[in-house]
Amino acid sequence: MSQKELSDACLIEVTTMSRTLDRLESMGLIKRQNNPECRRSWIISLTEEGKEKADRVSDNSFWLIPSH
Repeated sequence: MSQKELSDACLIEVTTMSRTLDRLESMGLIKRQNNPECRRSWIISLTEEGKEKADRVSDNSFWLIPSH
């Protein structure tokens, strides 16, 4: 997913997303790769550690959803 697509999906500004991705990258949770379709953009993907943390968050968020 591109940085622009990600910021659009999260409904936040591209500059805010950029700072957030900087932090996630420094934590080893994501990696940025050059986008072969556009030299001015990046492809964002989760690292293995990022996938593990995302899975844990997803599993734990089940318990936060109230049942009706």
